[in-house]
Amino acid sequence: MFSPARAIALQKEMSRKVIVEKLDSERIEIVAGLDVGYRGSRGFGVAVAYSKTKRSLICFAVVEGSVEIPYIPGLLAFREAPLMIASLHELKERCVSPDVVMVNGHGLAHPRKLGIASHIGVALDIPSIGIAKKLLYGTIVRGENGYDKLYVDELHVGYVVEVKRGVRMYISVGHRVDPDSALNISISVWNRNERFPEPIRLADKISKRFARG
Repeated sequence: MFSPARAIALQKEMSRKVIVEKLDSERIEIVAGLDVGYRGSRGFGVAVAYSKTKRSLICFAVVEGSVEIPYIPGLLAFREAPLMIASLHELKERCVSPDVVMVNGHGLAHPRKLGIASHIGVALDIPSIGIAKKLLYGTIVRGENGYDKLYVDELHVGYVVEVKRGVRMYISVGHRVDPDSALNISISVWNRNERFPEPIRLADKISKRFARG
């Protein structure tokens, strides 16, 4: 049976393994996007591979499975990460290994500095970035480069991007990136008339298609 207390303890342990380091966006070519769609208690984990230079979808993988853990704020990874990780493994086996992974959810912008993007990044030891529609945890400080900064406990963890007037998205470090790297990589694959960067937008679109049957 799922234990929130044990899940929180695991998050605290895993958060100590998060690495924040510069990742050269110029050397990034293949960006993966991860998302999950639902049909009742069935989940459809989707991983897409997206070419940054060609700005096009390369391939995608879908893994279906039962989802028994309810949505609990701050514990999303325990509900969705297994299907996301499984779909990413399938993507690597069938198609290509990405240079960085974008996850629909938070990274370090989390009460225990271990949102789903950090959880997956640490679990697989892969560079990861969290992209979220709503602020779960943290403080916003006006930035000097046109993007407001996102802080957690005085640690700069990401940026806030206004994609449309009044519509803000929250970018945060997952694992093996720093805030500036996360911002630059995200912007490089973002059509600014869309709410999400292309890798996640495509993963979301595909997951919903499979969920509809």
